[in-house]
Amino acid sequence: DTVANALVAPAVPLILDPAEVSSGTANYDFNFPRTTRARLRHDREQLAYLVSERAPESVRLAKEVGQPAIEAYDEVIAELGGVENTDDNLLEEEKSFAERRRATELADDDWLRDADKYMSEIVALSVKQQTTLAPFYNRHLARRDEPRVPGGALDWANMRVETLSSNPLVLVVDRVFRKDALEGLLRFARGTSMWTHVKKNGYLCAYPSGGFATPLLGQLAEELPLIAPDLSCGYQLVTSWGYLYDDVRSLGIGVHADIARVNINCWITPDDSNLDKDGGGMVIVPARPPADWHASFLEYNAPNTSDPTFWADLNAQSGGVNITVPHRQNRCVIFDSELYHWTDRVNFRRGYEHRRINLTFLYGHPGDKTCAMRGGGSPARARARAARTSAGATKDPAGGAAAEKYPYDSRIPGSRGATEPTVPAEFV
Repeated sequence: DTVANALVAPAVPLILDPAEVSSGTANYDFNFPRTTRARLRHDREQLAYLVSERAPESVRLAKEVGQPAIEAYDEVIAELGGVENTDDNLLEEEKSFAERRRATELADDDWLRDADKYMSEIVALSVKQQTTLAPFYNRHLARRDEPRVPGGALDWANMRVETLSSNPLVLVVDRVFRKDALEGLLRFARGTSMWTHVKKNGYLCAYPSGGFATPLLGQLAEELPLIAPDLSCGYQLVTSWGYLYDDVRSLGIGVHADIARVNINCWITPDDSNLDKDGGGMVIVPARPPADWHASFLEYNAPNTSDPTFWADLNAQSGGVNITVPHRQNRCVIFDSELYHWTDRVNFRRGYEHRRINLTFLYGHPGDKTCAMRGGGSPARARARAARTSAGATKDPAGGAAAEKYPYDSRIPGSRGATEPTVPAEFV
């Protein structure tokens, strides 16, 4: 009864004979009774984390709810094989050895042959295995709602904005979230059973329809565009999602573009979890899909990379140049969503709380013009900025005593002079 009562919003899986499951192109969205070993290991590891003292008390799962689920996953994982021991079963020296081996593997492409079975091979569960997992798989066993942060979620006083590239425009923003907001995001991401969409290359996705929705995320969707208003230009939020990566083997997201105008990509996993301080982030290429791809999500999101003309076009546009942004906790990258981009190599420590987590917010539609592209900030914005500067409320171009309040000057290429976030009065 305790377990049944915990299933507050079940996505009821179907019990099917694997022989009735059609073959063909693998569907990497959650599609019970198909799954992957990486997904099963994730679910088991999250449950073990949530019933342990490693989890904050506010998200901790009662053992009478979590333990039956853990035992069910253990049974199916043991039958399938091919899954490394979960983190809570490893000694510290074993974790360290596994991490060193992972670093060696990343330098050698041969590891992909071994990783593919674990990360990407579709497993059709037997009827017995389906019955074992049915009370737990794709169920909301754990749910954590995070409220809005009073006074704003962004840390305007300490935020730093760097223009990493001016053409195309790539902004890197550090110290984005206030402490309460960052801690709330971690509690929500680790403490909610929402990572149900299985993706190739060893990562999982959560969408708003499957649980990636809480008041704090809504607040971020409203406030993040204010960091660069002449780029985001008041566009409406199109969609958002979260990605969570495997801590044993993960290639991350391959080369793609997203059908939107502005992409805001944020990372929240602690820095000490990342074993490669120069990597673990993302790579952006100054190249875009053809204009006639706008109508096709699949062409944007999963281009045919086996076609040599794809790479020829990408290299012709980019001149062989890419923009690499290393992973940092509390960092967001703001860029043109139509640019090709992908996840840099992921090498994070073992353990559920060390898994790489990124949050994505997309605004506008392909082909929309940014304020900067329209000729710069409005006269009203320029007048407002001049008034704030003269009043000592913002940073002047040469720097000054007011720099503590607005410690950056985000210069948008093509705009008339410097622009900066239009900060609502309640945040000042």
